Amino acid sequence: MRLLSRRSRLALTLLCLQFAVAAACFGQAKPQAARHFDSGIDIYGGYGLYQPLNSYVNGYQYHAISSPNVTASFADYITPSFGVQVEGSYFTGNNNVNGQYGACGTITCNQRIYTAEAGPIYRWVEGPFVPFVHVLGGGVRMNGPAQQSLTWGEGATVGAGVDYVLPILHHHFAIRPAQVDYQYAHISYPGAAPLKGGEANINAVKISAGLVFHLREADEHITPLVYGCSASPIDVFPGETVTVTGSTVGLRSKRTPDYSWATKGGVLTSNGQIATIDTTGLDAGQYDVIGRISVGSQPGQQSYCSAPFNVKAYSAPTIACTGSTEQAEAGTTLEVDCTGRSEQNRQLTYSFTTSAGQLAVDRNKAMLSTAGLPPGNITVTGTVKDDKGKSATSTVVFVITAPKPPPVSPVTQLCVLNYSRDVHRPARVDNEAKGCLDQMALALNRESSSKLVVVGNSDPAEKPEVAAERAMNARQYLVNEKGIDSARISVRVGETSGKTVKSYLVPAGATFAEPNTQRFDEKRIVRHGQAYGVPRKPGSKPVHHKAAAKKAAAPATK
Repeated sequence: MRLLSRRSRLALTLLCLQFAVAAACFGQAKPQAARHFDSGIDIYGGYGLYQPLNSYVNGYQYHAISSPNVTASFADYITPSFGVQVEGSYFTGNNNVNGQYGACGTITCNQRIYTAEAGPIYRWVEGPFVPFVHVLGGGVRMNGPAQQSLTWGEGATVGAGVDYVLPILHHHFAIRPAQVDYQYAHISYPGAAPLKGGEANINAVKISAGLVFHLREADEHITPLVYGCSASPIDVFPGETVTVTGSTVGLRSKRTPDYSWATKGGVLTSNGQIATIDTTGLDAGQYDVIGRISVGSQPGQQSYCSAPFNVKAYSAPTIACTGSTEQAEAGTTLEVDCTGRSEQNRQLTYSFTTSAGQLAVDRNKAMLSTAGLPPGNITVTGTVKDDKGKSATSTVVFVITAPKPPPVSPVTQLCVLNYSRDVHRPARVDNEAKGCLDQMALALNRESSSKLVVVGNSDPAEKPEVAAERAMNARQYLVNEKGIDSARISVRVGETSGKTVKSYLVPAGATFAEPNTQRFDEKRIVRHGQAYGVPRKPGSKPVHHKAAAKKAAAPATK
C-alpha cells in the first residue's frame, strides 16, 4: 500500500477537524435558549481543493487540483432540518489540457473535473453555527493523467460542513468556513490502454469554503399555518370515546406551538395535537370539536380546525334461537340454543318460557322435558335483555308426537307332540309327550305375559275329531299337572298332516296368524279314554283320569 502524499494527509486532517468543529458547535449551541433564523433555501458558492487518494489508471496517478475552480449548491429544506440538495463543481486543471476531447498533452498534467450530484441534506439549527451533513450521488466527468479524454462516469459524495449565520442583513448571509467531502468516481475511458483507455476508481477529498445566501425565510409568518383535524371513530354510541387528531401544514416556527380544544358535548381531555372526548350521557345527535394552534399573535400565526362526530341512539339487542330438532316423541328432552347480539356490546341476560313441559335454563340454553305430554305443538320463547332494559325475543316450535309402542316379540313355535306310537290310544298324552309339555310350561312361567296356542293335527285315515281331542288332552295336562291358567292356553285344530300337536308361544301384543288352523266348539267334542297317563308310585293302585262324557261329534268351527 502506498503512503499518502502530503496534500492527501493534509486533506484528511482537515476532514477530521471539520467534523470535530461541527460537533463542538452543535454541542455548544444546543443548551442555548435563543434560536436563530433558519432559511428555507440555501445557495452556496465556494473555492476549494481536490485531492485524489492513491488513485490510478493504467499505473498513472491522479494528482491534486487547486487551480481555478468553483463548488456551488442549491438546498431546499422541506422541514427546518431536512432538505434536498443539488451540487455541482468544476476544476479547470492546468494548461497542459488541450485538444477537443480534453486530453492531457503530457503525462504530468492535472485533470479537469465536472461533477453534478444531488441528495438529502440534514442540518442542526440551534444557534449561529449550523452544522450539516449530506449524501449525494450523480455523474462525474473527468479526464485521465495520461491521454484519457474527458469521460462521464458515476460518482458519490459524503461530507459535512458548518455555516456561521451573520447577524447582519436580517440573517440572509452566512459564511461557510469549511466543507469537507469524500468523493468517489468510477470512469471507463474509451480507447486503447495504457495511454488512452482504462477503468478508473478514484477516491478523493474535496475541501471548499465560501459564502451562503439564504433565499427564503422558513418562519411562520412567511407560510400561513393550515390546521386540520379528524375524529375517529366518527359514529359512536353514548359512553364510547372519540379521539381527535390535529395536523399542521406550514409549521416551520422555532417556537413551541400552543394547542387548545373545545367541544359542546362530552368530557374533553387534550394532550397537544390530540384530544379525547368521553361521550357518556350524551343524547343522540351531531357534535363538533374545535381545535386551535398558535405560534404568535401575527396574521398567519394561528389556525383553527373543526371535526364533527355523531352520537347514535342505543339500539335494542337481537336474538336468534334454534331447536335441536323440529319433531320429537313425547318423553324426549329437547334443547333450545339462543344467540343474542348487542351492537353496542352491552351486557346481556337470557330468559325462557314454554307453552308446555318443564324447562331447565343454563345461560343462553334451555332443556325442555316433554315427559307425559300429549301430542301437539310446544312453543319455547327465548328473551334477551341488555343492561339498558331493551329486549328482543325469538321462538322455537316443536311438534310432539305420541311415543311409538314398544316392539312386539314374534310368535315362536315350541316343541311338537307325536301320537303315532300308541295305535290303541291315539289321543292319549304319553310319557314322551310329557317332556315336550314340560318345556311349554317352563316357557309360560318364564314369560308370564305370553299365551300358548296348541294346534291338534290328524292323519287322513283318522276321524277329524281326534285332532281336537289331542289338543284338549295336552291343555288338560298343563292345567292339572303344571298349574298353568287355562285362560292362557288356546286350542285349535289344524291340517291332516299327521298325528301331532304343535305348540306356539304368543308374546303380549303379538297376534297368532298361523294359516290352516281354526277354532272348534269344545262342547261338541267327545273325548275317549284317558287324557294322559300318570306314573304310579311303588305299591300304589293305578289312577285313571276319566275323560269327559261322550257327546255327539260335531264339525269344527272357524
